[in-house]
Amino acid sequence: MTNTIPAPVHALLLLFVWTVIGARWIMLRYNMYDLRLTHSLTFACLALTLKDPTVASFVVPELGSTLTRTLVHVLILWAIAALIGVYNAWDPAESPWKQPVMYAVATCLGVALVLLSAPARQLGVTVEQAGGWRAIAYFGLYALLNVYGLGSITLDYIRNWGETRSWQARVTVGGVLIFFVSMLTESVSMLVSAALTVQKTGDELTDIKSNTNGWLYAVMMVVAVALSARTLFTRRAIDQMRVHKLWDALADAAPGAIFGSSRDRRALSERQRGIRLASEAFEVAQRLGPYAEPIDDGRWDQQMADEGLGTDEQAAVYRAAQLQNAIARRDAGLDKISTATVPASPDAEQMLVEITAVARQWTRARRFREQTMTAHRARY
Repeated sequence: MTNTIPAPVHALLLLFVWTVIGARWIMLRYNMYDLRLTHSLTFACLALTLKDPTVASFVVPELGSTLTRTLVHVLILWAIAALIGVYNAWDPAESPWKQPVMYAVATCLGVALVLLSAPARQLGVTVEQAGGWRAIAYFGLYALLNVYGLGSITLDYIRNWGETRSWQARVTVGGVLIFFVSMLTESVSMLVSAALTVQKTGDELTDIKSNTNGWLYAVMMVVAVALSARTLFTRRAIDQMRVHKLWDALADAAPGAIFGSSRDRRALSERQRGIRLASEAFEVAQRLGPYAEPIDDGRWDQQMADEGLGTDEQAAVYRAAQLQNAIARRDAGLDKISTATVPASPDAEQMLVEITAVARQWTRARRFREQTMTAHRARY
């Protein structure tokens, strides 16, 4: 059950996969598709962690190798349930009960695996070595969700292969297909091995599986996590995080203009979510307008030019600074500045473009403001 990869190498693999998963939890938590994929990878990498030689040296003496292996299988069932949810997230009409039912099914199957493995645990052997109908039932139930979930998704990917145009997308889809087929083959071969062992003819297959189990799952998980990491480096993911951070700041400034939370928006499409966030952000900006002190003295022009910012980016920096000044002024209880106005955006798409531009410069504007305030305090 424990991976045979050298412990230092396996520790580096764990460091890589958990770094990527941690980044996904931070950056890709705003829509259902990305979130469920992160859930699936998290469950699968928890299973990988239990298979780590160092971790197993502490866990196995406490729980026993058979129960530890069963927990690995339960975590993989939850990972498959989440992966089915990833696929279902593409359906805008997905029923809200569908994913909880998948997790409930995976949990029930997991409980059944724990119960079916009890005789093997008492004997101190693997489920295959214990044999009997329980071994066939154990691996049959384990393969059931794998075949249903991974099999249906794999067939759909294959059917729609022709619609995948770019080579980058084909590489990603190809990698996903290889991963799914490997997982399917693994789960079905475990069932076959158990059935043959009951017939006293599966020793050779069991030995082969024992050898491949020492490294195959780790390799598959590293490949899967590496493929999922591509999203982290896209402009879309970074802008998505920035817009939500801006939205959070504005929501704190004017909670009455905000409806729901980030969690409520996960079921929306990316465009729907972006437009809704942009419209609410503009509503807050309108309310803060009277507190927004105009910044028209070009105080940071040279500094921004030195940093390579274009005209539109410079305007977004000043707009972000205005909003930050307005929030600070209102929070301090200062009077409104009646000359300041915030023009309404002509349409939703333009609102999204403008808010995204401001979100990109939000951190830079804060830095410029802090530098200005520090210089001002030094003079006085």
